[in-house]
Amino acid sequence: MVSCWSGRGGKAVSQVQKRSLPEPVEKSVQPSQQEVQDVLQQLREIPCTPQFRLNWEIQQTLKPYWQNIPGAIAYLKEALRTGKGVKSPEAVFVVACKEGRKPESAQVKSAVKDWFEWAYKQRIVIAMSGEVVYTRLGGGGGVGGNDAAVSGD
Repeated sequence: MVSCWSGRGGKAVSQVQKRSLPEPVEKSVQPSQQEVQDVLQQLREIPCTPQFRLNWEIQQTLKPYWQNIPGAIAYLKEALRTGKGVKSPEAVFVVACKEGRKPESAQVKSAVKDWFEWAYKQRIVIAMSGEVVYTRLGGGGGVGGNDAAVSGD
């Protein structure tokens, strides 16, 4: 809450401070249909109870917040792994996408982070969680069938 003084009679006028969300992705960096399908497949495969449902809100969140997807997936996996009492994995994912949340464990050194951002823009990698980088190997193949995890160990 922010208070301001009006010019008339010195009365305080209250204004509610709005929380801004990250801007949606520019049209030039929109994902391909195959990339969207790959992410949807990743979400389907996340082991959680209740089972993750690919509802309308999930599908409408992917493209506008595409740059936040890797962090949101990692955030959701960490929340499920650490037992933070996730009642709705879909809601956690949508909020993480819209707010650009990333897992606490993904405190990456700046050089590694810079490399990952470059590799992501080049579409070499698709996600990172902790010290694990997820990449697409080869060309075509089934949805998510060529995904691989590369660990720093």
